[in-house]
Amino acid sequence: MRQAEGLIRSIFGLLGLALPVPDHTTLSRRGRTLRLDKGADAGSGLDLAIDSTGLRLAKPSGAGHEGWRKLPIAVSPDTGQILAEELTRSDVHDAVPVPALLNRITGRIRRVYSAVTEHRQALPNAAKVFRPKAPDVKAAARLDPLTGRGRHARHVARDGRRAWERTTGYGRRNAAEWTHSRWKRMLGGGLRSCSLQAQRAEATIAASALNRMADLGMPRAQRVA
Repeated sequence: MRQAEGLIRSIFGLLGLALPVPDHTTLSRRGRTLRLDKGADAGSGLDLAIDSTGLRLAKPSGAGHEGWRKLPIAVSPDTGQILAEELTRSDVHDAVPVPALLNRITGRIRRVYSAVTEHRQALPNAAKVFRPKAPDVKAAARLDPLTGRGRHARHVARDGRRAWERTTGYGRRNAAEWTHSRWKRMLGGGLRSCSLQAQRAEATIAASALNRMADLGMPRAQRVA
């Protein structure tokens, strides 16, 4: 907060603006009650990837206090935009915030994780896809082909892992995971606010900043060898 205060003061000075700048204590206090409710529109339909990661707390209060929060996000694989985010305590199951994430997105969602089906959302084609492990691929012939584990392991053993990823869309499923990677590399892997309410506002601001960066341009990877 002190850094933000000094930066804004210097910018106002360079622009010749005689505007007041709130001190860092005021910013910290207002952050506890700041409301940044935002929604997203899925339009006529989009795929959706949901995953969660952990963010460290800067100053855990008291011995034995949890030192991190859990950040679930809903990401569009096509644009890399974070359509919804939540911040929960570390002991909250990943599936719990899924309905709240979906309620903040209007329009039609085509695919999402199986947790959606468990919460009775109207997404009949939601399916879970997990990368088959190497031992499963080696023993694919002995696995039950009617189970998801056996079916995917046989697919990889028969056609190769890259072909399996193209067929199942596993790379698009990873959109939330590489968004978490972008978040931590560009914005850091921790939270500076002390209260949970202020931390949620901080996470929403960070998501908006990451979306603005995605609007300016996203890298495109191409295999050359």
